[in-house]
Amino acid sequence: MKDNRLTGLIAGTIFILAISVFCGQAHSSGFVADLVVVANSDTLISRIFVLGQKFRIETEEDGQQIVVIVEQETGITKVINIDEKAYLKVPANDMRSHDNDPFSSLRYTLTIPDAEIKQLGTETVSGVECEKKTVSYDGIDYFTQWVSEQHELPLKIIALNEPDNLVKMTNIKDSTIGDELFEVPEEYTAVGGEQSQTQDQFVEREPVFPEWMKDASAAELVELPMKKELLAGEMIRIKVLAGKDIFVLAINNNDGKSVFLAIPCLGGQPIDDPSKVFAEYGETRMYRMEIQDQAWPMNLTETPDQADEVLIRVDKGQVNMLTQYTNKP
Repeated sequence: MKDNRLTGLIAGTIFILAISVFCGQAHSSGFVADLVVVANSDTLISRIFVLGQKFRIETEEDGQQIVVIVEQETGITKVINIDEKAYLKVPANDMRSHDNDPFSSLRYTLTIPDAEIKQLGTETVSGVECEKKTVSYDGIDYFTQWVSEQHELPLKIIALNEPDNLVKMTNIKDSTIGDELFEVPEEYTAVGGEQSQTQDQFVEREPVFPEWMKDASAAELVELPMKKELLAGEMIRIKVLAGKDIFVLAINNNDGKSVFLAIPCLGGQPIDDPSKVFAEYGETRMYRMEIQDQAWPMNLTETPDQADEVLIRVDKGQVNMLTQYTNKP
């Protein structure tokens, strides 16, 4: 089963899946639209169905029919391969959720406690009047979004560090949408584990700790809030506190790719299976940023009974880390 990379390099033709609405099931008012994602001069056109805080994206990649379901309230993403009758269910901070959800970077940036939203007037997007807003943090503008009062998702997004890339909805129509669109058919098989970079299937690997984990306990224990540039191989530790989440905003300060890890630990050991934690793809605590100034916001929600520290390490490139405690909801 393949991961569909809506926000990455895009190849293949576009095929819009037909859907059926069955009688007798719950239906509510939402909207449907064509979803246009432009990334690195490639354009992907998908179909999106939005109902409240849930949305479903239908597309095709490499001849396979892919469905992505995002539940914003629960923080769950499902990636479904229709042809293989298989699906992944991952948390919103998983790399595969980010790769399949073109709204995720903006959504997480808006959760930054000190994020600023600047009103820039009104503009029309696909025939709908929208408020144009810029989202900024620490004096840097990250996104411009066009928001309509009648629609739950922004109708247009531009990442200001990638001004030629955009997300935009067209052919927007109000529609009655059934809850079954956001459910995985019972006969589909859940798959997990780590995805090989050279094979399509999912494979399990033997747990292996990298050599640098032996030095993790000697890493600097920082106090929050904190701003710090980390170079490749450098790491810090953050204490997990009761009643607090740890908010991390990582910004790629490298002219090219940077990779970092954010690993909850208990007693000096990762709380997750190391075969997942230290993999660049799959169920992982490793995060990639492909271009300079790309931002990756995240909220680490572990409690002291789950983890006593979070270890942050830059594996490749150099990253500006901005971290602070936030109150749990």
